[in-house]
Amino acid sequence: MKSSLQLKKVIVIIIALSAISIAPYGSTLNFIKESKSIGSSNSRLTSSTVSEKITISRNSGWADFKNAGKCVGDGTFFNPYIIKDLVIDALGIGSGIQIIDSDVFFIIKNVTITNSGPYYWQGGIELSGVKNGFLNENILHNNLAAGISLLFSNNNTVFNNLISPNY
Repeated sequence: MKSSLQLKKVIVIIIALSAISIAPYGSTLNFIKESKSIGSSNSRLTSSTVSEKITISRNSGWADFKNAGKCVGDGTFFNPYIIKDLVIDALGIGSGIQIIDSDVFFIIKNVTITNSGPYYWQGGIELSGVKNGFLNENILHNNLAAGISLLFSNNNTVFNNLISPNY
């Protein structure tokens, strides 16, 4: 009976020590996690330009888009076309950026797109029949279908984008 009482005391002490030792680590980890989140969101702060929706069809569409002064680069691996630092409201119709039948190299970076159309193929960014795209650090939110739509496309990289919430 005495050993049973001692066993219960040991168990209670172990549980109490475990609870005390776990509590500080949980709050410390949460603090670090929140701190990291705040730091990463501040790294996205840049100056952006409000833009209309963008549609680029075929490789020749990129040349036209560049000649209009709306992107830089020449579509090669070492000098891809670059679209960056834009804010696009798709107004609930179609995609914010739509690229069709293209195999040139391009980057879409630091673009914020909202309110794209409701159909499954429409997204903040829609790539249809596209190769060699790199989508990086974009914010795609409150779109009626997808944040990013990839249709019949391959060899595209989607990296470090914020896609939430889309319906």
